[in-house]
Amino acid sequence: MTLLRISAAVMVLAVGLCRPLSVGAAVCVGDCSADGEVTVDELIVGVNIALGSATVETCTPIDANQDRDVTIDEIVSAVNAALVGCPAVEPRLLALSREGAIASLDVAAPWTVRATADLKDTIASARCRAGRCLVVRPATDVISVVDSTTLSFADSIQLERKSDPRDVAFVDDHTVIVSQYGSADLLEIDIDHATRTAIDLTAVADEDGLPEALRMATCGRRIFVQLLRVDHDSGEASPLKSAIAVIDLDRSGSERVVDTDPQTPGTQAIVLAGKPNFDMPVDCRRGILHIAEPDLLMKGGGSYEQVDLATFTASELPIDTGAEVGGFEYVEQGVFWLITHTTTGPAPSSHLNIIGGATSETYNTFASEHVDDLALDRQEDLLFFPDPCNPDRFPTCHTGVQPFHAHTGERAVPQAIDVGFAPIEVVISR
Repeated sequence: MTLLRISAAVMVLAVGLCRPLSVGAAVCVGDCSADGEVTVDELIVGVNIALGSATVETCTPIDANQDRDVTIDEIVSAVNAALVGCPAVEPRLLALSREGAIASLDVAAPWTVRATADLKDTIASARCRAGRCLVVRPATDVISVVDSTTLSFADSIQLERKSDPRDVAFVDDHTVIVSQYGSADLLEIDIDHATRTAIDLTAVADEDGLPEALRMATCGRRIFVQLLRVDHDSGEASPLKSAIAVIDLDRSGSERVVDTDPQTPGTQAIVLAGKPNFDMPVDCRRGILHIAEPDLLMKGGGSYEQVDLATFTASELPIDTGAEVGGFEYVEQGVFWLITHTTTGPAPSSHLNIIGGATSETYNTFASEHVDDLALDRQEDLLFFPDPCNPDRFPTCHTGVQPFHAHTGERAVPQAIDVGFAPIEVVISR
């Protein structure tokens, strides 16, 4: 590569670019800050890398083919991105199996499968934002970073051995929080620069020092974390009840763990009546967090709670299902989707109902494990349910993803969309 050719590329940019144009948040060639646009300064950084006066780590997006060598073609691609804008993020519906198979579908009818991949590892959860999906793999203590459109693997975040990650929550396009069941720390990770900051939860842990962090929800820069607080080795209940920890990223040091009850000595989390599980739908506008607390059917099946995020008080969410509580989704005030479980049928059963919708139809499935995940796409007003049913044991079922109209409860298609495997998790990428 010659200095003349590189300089020519910069001149093209200088002549044609009045100001950067952003049409999406997807990372593109030359977008060092991953903010959806390529600036003159970022192009100069790319040129410096090509000339050898800066390292590729200074701006990894300029190295499109990841061969650690920046070519004139990559510089020209960055110039084009600066002139016409980065490609817009294609909205996608991702379906995942417990064993790590992934499919990327259009979020609107006819829900065409656009790409497939296979992590070949057990997954616990997945979250997406701005074209990137982070898939949690607890067995190997890894978070995989996947392109939501192509399902190409962009990166792997290796955590400490036996950290047992359970969930990941996006704070913004570049920052995520990781919960770790086997550690007293949450991790704040800058996924563009691979920097990590530990958030110590020891102050709200039970006597073994491990709070057993599970699923999370966010409102702005506040994170709400399920703490199971049980004996880590036996799983038996500890003197402290399960709780929700509140993390404020605008604070520093130990103050990031918010004391939700200053009248009680020590740092307090929001104490719950039962043991939380599954995703926690949150209405940030109204300041309400919704929590499912399952229990054995013989013990009543569990219940639901809601937390007022202004006062940090938990109260019962009066929903009587008469069954074992499962995952749920919040559409708007008075409209919920609930999954429940019973012991009847040819295999573990999951039953989906809408509360407050136009229909009272129950969608039933029988699979090798309970289904407790849902995905709500508010823009399309669709609710997606992963159905991993086994036709050998339940001949009338259709394995795949079943879409419903979110407000009415009606099926969007007569039978589930085939994704090529039995899905157990669904997530929207926008």
